[in-house]
Amino acid sequence: HIGSASGEDEILYEEPCDSVLLDVTRTKDRRFVVINANTKTFSEVRLLDTSVASWAMPRIVHPREPNLEYYVDHRNDQLFIVTNDGVPGNYRLVSAPVDAPQRTNWKEVIPVRAGTQLEDMDLFQDYLVLYERVEGVQRIRVWSFVT
Repeated sequence: HIGSASGEDEILYEEPCDSVLLDVTRTKDRRFVVINANTKTFSEVRLLDTSVASWAMPRIVHPREPNLEYYVDHRNDQLFIVTNDGVPGNYRLVSAPVDAPQRTNWKEVIPVRAGTQLEDMDLFQDYLVLYERVEGVQRIRVWSFVT
């Protein structure tokens, strides 16, 4: 708790590797605190569920693996994951249930398309925004979950 002695602080995650960059964010819907562990060659994401009364240990989405990068957001009990899994040099969009986020459960949402580089996404309750490069030209594409 803020104001208590630092010896009473609870460590939720500790990264043993000096070459890993850690950052902490929240999903757009604010349901999860996201701990991202990244290098130039891999990603590993852990989630803390803010909808429960007490903090549990962070849940890992998929363990780090050489040459596998991924980034997550959340909507309606689904994780949306931008990943280079199976597409070196590009990214695709997959989803997985929040209660079974492992790579074996990833389902393709937006496949790789010739001439298109998926760069990022923003996830909202009713919309998915994709940031792409099509034959070198930046483009923003919006998908509706409503229609």
